[in-house]
Amino acid sequence: NEIVDAFRAETKASKKDHDFGGDITKTSAPSEEYDVVVLTEVLEHVPEPLEAIREMTRLAKRGGSILVTAPFTSGTHQAPYHFYAGFGPNWYRYAAKKNNLQIISMRSQGDYFKLMAQEIPRSLSCGGLLPGVDKQRVIELAGLVSKYLLQLSTLKGDASAKKARCADQFTIGWMVHFVKD
Repeated sequence: NEIVDAFRAETKASKKDHDFGGDITKTSAPSEEYDVVVLTEVLEHVPEPLEAIREMTRLAKRGGSILVTAPFTSGTHQAPYHFYAGFGPNWYRYAAKKNNLQIISMRSQGDYFKLMAQEIPRSLSCGGLLPGVDKQRVIELAGLVSKYLLQLSTLKGDASAKKARCADQFTIGWMVHFVKD
């Protein structure tokens, strides 16, 4: 993506500090300072995600880009700082409207097969064993199912010009490119 490449070039050429720690809804960064603001895999860990988008909007220059990725479906991770299982297209449209942003692009990341490759082995490992079931066989089955589904993804999912049926409904997440009005 040319925007990400431009951001990397700017970061290398500039001596500015581009990373900030602390409350994402109230950063110490100056207003309307950045051409590109990147927020990856964070929103599910923020109690008030719309406030995080508001703050990222404050940081971006007019006409600047805000790139966001977040899961659409997600098991709990990094608890106790996990608040949401995912964000869909309607949420991003709502966030754009609330913050006077334009959505330039919104693409699903992953597909049905990658999602199932992630979740079926997880369910087998989290579900525990039934009486009389060999643990090693369950582990082997989980690996085999995951490998098979990832091969299907390569053939019918993201890598194909023809996306798998319903892939956008069973995506792992979304990548959204907003532009500040």
